[in-house]
Amino acid sequence: MKLKSSLLSHLVITSIIIFSNSLIYGQSGIVQGRIVDKLTGEKLVGANVLIEGTVIGAATNIDGEFRISSVSAGKRILKASYIGYKSKEIEMEIFSEKVTELEVKLDIDIIEGEEVVVTGQLKGQQRAINEQLSANTIINVVSKDKLQELPDQNAAETISRMSGIAIQRNAGEGSKVIVRGLSPKFNAITMNGERIPSTDPVDRSVDLSMISSEMLEGIEVYKALTPNMDGDAIGGTVNFVVRKAPDQQEFRLKLLGNYNNHAEDFGNYQLTGSYGQRFFDNSLGLLINANIEDKNRSSHQLTASYNFLGQEVSDLKTAIVGIDDLNLGDRIENRQRYGFSFTADYDFGLASNLLFNTFLNKSDRDEIRRRKRYRVSTSRVEYDLRDSEIENTIWTNTLQGNHVLYDFVIGWRASYSTSRNLTPFEHAPTFREDAAFNSNLIEDQGPELIPAGAKNDIGSTSFKWDRINKRDVDEKSITAQLDLSYDYKISDLFIGKIKTGGKLKNRQRDYDDNSLWTSHFNFNDLGLDMKARPDYYKQNYKLYTVASNGAVGFVDFSDPNFSTNNFLDGAYVFNVGLSPDKIEEFYRIFKDYTFSDGDKLYITDPLADLNDYSAGEKIYAGYLMGDINLGHRLKLLGGVRYEHTQNDYKSIFGSPLINDDGESISGVTDTAGNRYYDDWLPMVHLRYKVTDWMDIRLAVTKSISRPDYFNLVPKEILNGDDRTITIGDPNLKPTQVWNYDIFVSFYNRLGLITLGGYYKELTDIDYQRSFPKLEDPSDPYFGWILVGPINSKQKSIVKGFEVEIQTNLAGLPSPFDGIVLYTNFSKIWSQTYYPYFEVYTKLVPFPPFVVSTAVDTLREGKVVGQADVLANLTLGYEKGGFSGRLSMFVQGRTLDFLASRAEFDGYTESTVRWDLAFKQNIFNDLSIFFNFNNLSNVPEAAILGFKDYSTREEFYGWTADFGIQLKL
Repeated sequence: MKLKSSLLSHLVITSIIIFSNSLIYGQSGIVQGRIVDKLTGEKLVGANVLIEGTVIGAATNIDGEFRISSVSAGKRILKASYIGYKSKEIEMEIFSEKVTELEVKLDIDIIEGEEVVVTGQLKGQQRAINEQLSANTIINVVSKDKLQELPDQNAAETISRMSGIAIQRNAGEGSKVIVRGLSPKFNAITMNGERIPSTDPVDRSVDLSMISSEMLEGIEVYKALTPNMDGDAIGGTVNFVVRKAPDQQEFRLKLLGNYNNHAEDFGNYQLTGSYGQRFFDNSLGLLINANIEDKNRSSHQLTASYNFLGQEVSDLKTAIVGIDDLNLGDRIENRQRYGFSFTADYDFGLASNLLFNTFLNKSDRDEIRRRKRYRVSTSRVEYDLRDSEIENTIWTNTLQGNHVLYDFVIGWRASYSTSRNLTPFEHAPTFREDAAFNSNLIEDQGPELIPAGAKNDIGSTSFKWDRINKRDVDEKSITAQLDLSYDYKISDLFIGKIKTGGKLKNRQRDYDDNSLWTSHFNFNDLGLDMKARPDYYKQNYKLYTVASNGAVGFVDFSDPNFSTNNFLDGAYVFNVGLSPDKIEEFYRIFKDYTFSDGDKLYITDPLADLNDYSAGEKIYAGYLMGDINLGHRLKLLGGVRYEHTQNDYKSIFGSPLINDDGESISGVTDTAGNRYYDDWLPMVHLRYKVTDWMDIRLAVTKSISRPDYFNLVPKEILNGDDRTITIGDPNLKPTQVWNYDIFVSFYNRLGLITLGGYYKELTDIDYQRSFPKLEDPSDPYFGWILVGPINSKQKSIVKGFEVEIQTNLAGLPSPFDGIVLYTNFSKIWSQTYYPYFEVYTKLVPFPPFVVSTAVDTLREGKVVGQADVLANLTLGYEKGGFSGRLSMFVQGRTLDFLASRAEFDGYTESTVRWDLAFKQNIFNDLSIFFNFNNLSNVPEAAILGFKDYSTREEFYGWTADFGIQLKL
């Protein structure tokens, strides 16, 4: 009801303003057209068009088109400008209530008659600069031309080259982006303005590794929202702009082969193709894009965890730590990616159009990970295997239109999107050796000494358990949106626009977790002792070797061909691993096996079902915004967005009771929860043009981030193995943020320099809280740890500054005119508070004689995922059909997780990564190229906070691409 009343009020106010202005300014006309490059005919996006002597103007859209209303009748001069090109003035006659159409052709700006050819890198730079400067908000842009020149594996890698953006990698390639120190779940990922459903099983983030940059027209990163944008993005909104058919018929084909240095594999490839054409006097455009690739993303891995052993006698504030768990892993992974998009657009003229787009991306991952685990704290060594298949799919469909009725613009959009994260099969067996170490290991010396203390007794290593997993996470989203805008004029020096609209978004997510396991019996190893169950071996198809403890042994499951060379750069030796084929054979034999007493070997794990949930989310939104040009220098944009959220969730509550056969008989019930809440999000932007080469932008905006789905589920999962009770909270509040931005830009035909700062104040940020149940000793769960999400009562702060320089030397004499430079630098600080508990124990003279009390407390730290420093440097050179580019990416130390003590905080180490790209035109339509990624062969590495103890290392090597591109 609140939404309906709010929208009605908006429409009434808008109607009054529209009626009033229509009476006063009826004697005016409309100018529309497009701005193009005089030499090539290419559309110029972000060009500025202004009626001389007024502030009436517009910027060209993605099609290079502009539309200016409320132009007073009579003779007028129109001025078109585009950084890097010469401005042009055109005299025209404007007629009342008539439309004047024209095409403006601009010449590139040159010095002293030097002939300059606008090359791919320079085009990309100029377009990005002009789009950023013409926007009403703070935005970074990667244009189509720049996308085609970068040697990036996927869209995530491309985005990381923008200022203030860090990257999360998976298997050495970009996966998710961190905008301004805030983790991926705090950022919105959209396609043509419509949000892409999450691909993550737990949170709201999107894996971008499956999206090829080749299929995009451009990428926009909005760092300050406006009221007509979805309000749930507190770091920023990343928008992918889909390609449309060009003015001329176009066919593109790109084929490349890839070499993976780590795997010494030449068998990788990528094929991309597109075809676009316009029909019916360029009114109808059709474009088809498709891509397929096969890449080897194998690596060597190390992970480690540590425990607290005490404190230094000389300094009680310094902890002594020891290795708890060291894992060495060899991962063989092959990734296939497929992409398809189809775009149809129809131009009715008078800036009215329709557009339909379908965009499908799919990735298939086949992984075999062998791991050796030194479990020091329990004196065990384990060998495990993960043989898995993972499928990720994103499919978005959008139909949208814009219709002009004189000074009115009606926009509408409807979309249907789905994402699916499917693990159809994952086989995960474990073999264990008990009493696996020869002596006590040296404490406080890091992980390198651990393997030397292990017995490595294969004869004592037995089959501990086997597990077959399947997981399916499916999310669907349906949206409908309607916008109405009106251009008004108070005078030639005071003009503006009023815009209002509403949106309905309906999401549904279903999570289904299934698992077969063999660890339901209360004994130590798979199959029991031969003496207890002799029929186990009598009826199978082969006789397996028996370990020293009487259970199925390791020997028959090892892979004699497995070995690793130069494992983790020669720091460790890892040459014993399990055979996936032998494990699979065992499963085929015994998956339906029943013992003589009726027990089954593989049964459904009832604990896995406790992860299942179904989540629904409906969002009703409305907004009112307006902007006004106050003279030639000042522009003000402001408004408010209202969002009403309805959540409903279903899950399973409790802990399963298991009978002697390992089957669940009771203990769980279905449960449901729901929540309704409202958010008002005011936003104000101000732009002041100090001179013709400098402007200042200020923004004060409020935005939110809704909690992760799994945290909202009203679940209760009791896990006896680690004595934890995991709960959810349907009443968890969204995180609310006030954002303050200031940006100063300096620009001319040679490029752009931007200096910016931001300050974010976050309230109700949510964390996982662990707290022991110590109130009632008679409680059957006394001493268990309660784990669940809570909203922090303290405010969190994220702040930083960004510097960006884009320039070229196109006006200098040859050969220096081919140099193109792009660089940025970001420094980020953050402050937040993490909950943890301390337990105090005291003796009392009566039963139970020992009383323990847990006290909630807080630790101050950085926001998880925040890197201190980010930097990019790209130096390009283009001349005579040659294009070369050397790129450097720097990401400073990043907080991975915060522990109860600073000594146990985990950090991703700082990294410097180099990439190199070459391209040479053979003919006008044929090019060859050569790309190197990760030239410096930098591993992914993480350490403890106070010592250089490794907690994670991953070596994946460098890659090289060689290919051809045909454009007709």
